[in-house]
Amino acid sequence: MRVLILLFAIALGACVAPQPQIVGPYASRLSAADIEEIKTLAVNHLARSHTRAADRPWRLTVVRPDYVRVDAPIVDPYADTSSFDVMRLHGRWVFDGHGGGVRGLAPGENVIVY
Repeated sequence: MRVLILLFAIALGACVAPQPQIVGPYASRLSAADIEEIKTLAVNHLARSHTRAADRPWRLTVVRPDYVRVDAPIVDPYADTSSFDVMRLHGRWVFDGHGGGVRGLAPGENVIVY
């Protein structure tokens, strides 16, 4: 019985994905739920843009409490990383399709929500 529990614990530990590196002046303000939502958004963004992700995002740079720069490893002959921005809008993390940078959206601009 102990062997079975030990094997189950090892298998479960192997399934846990490594957490991305969280950096930036507001890194401590990102919750675990925010990180999971951003990781899911990043994977969906790469899939929709027909970019093959090599792994989950490996660096999240928190520029402001509501704006994060995502660096994700990709499989591409010309680059090894895809970088894009996400921002919190009405309580949800969304892809910043306009590249608003640290300024965010201008009044009247729209974002791409997945």
